[in-house]
Amino acid sequence: MRQEWSVREFCWSVWIAGLVFSLLCVAWGYIHLVIRVEREGRKLANMAGFAFLSSPLNASLIVFAAGSAAAAAAAFIYLKVFSFYGLFLSVFAEMRPFELFGRNGFINSDFFTPAAYLVRKFWPVILLACVSGLGALLGPDPWVKIVMPVKAKEILRIHLMTLALPFLSLLFWMILGERYDTPAVVSLLAIFFLVSLSSRRPARADGEAQKAARPEI
Repeated sequence: MRQEWSVREFCWSVWIAGLVFSLLCVAWGYIHLVIRVEREGRKLANMAGFAFLSSPLNASLIVFAAGSAAAAAAAFIYLKVFSFYGLFLSVFAEMRPFELFGRNGFINSDFFTPAAYLVRKFWPVILLACVSGLGALLGPDPWVKIVMPVKAKEILRIHLMTLALPFLSLLFWMILGERYDTPAVVSLLAIFFLVSLSSRRPARADGEAQKAARPEI
């Protein structure tokens, strides 16, 4: 039996993919920081002008405490941001089961039950989102990973699409009527891909210009 993917499902799949990737950045950044806490502590000890921080052990403890606080704060902020997006989608893109994703469902849920349901339903989308951001996760700086969801252009596009999807869906419905789901999903995916492609061209052009301007030795 063929099951069509509705715009509402597409909205929520984008939402859960962004949430999981954001929390994955925090978790992996924190694990990476714990693994290299001694190296980060030595770096801080060499840079510090205080006698207390000149000790590698004290510096490592400071790095561990700061990293724990940063990871907890980042996770809290991301959960709050996506909770707001979830409330937004539950009004403009409610879907079944309504007790989890309806107007009175999501706001009265514990947040994690709807999220777990979406993980089971849309795990292929989540996997693709994580694979596409794998290069950022493999970077050398653990602090950058923790704040990656704020800096990454892919996640910024997910934020913008989450807010724009209900309005774009309404536009497609006005034009195409009741059979707007499939054309709307295909068009939104195309827009997402084209925006991603166009954002990479200036960086590539700048790199080529710098390479061309570099004097030959």
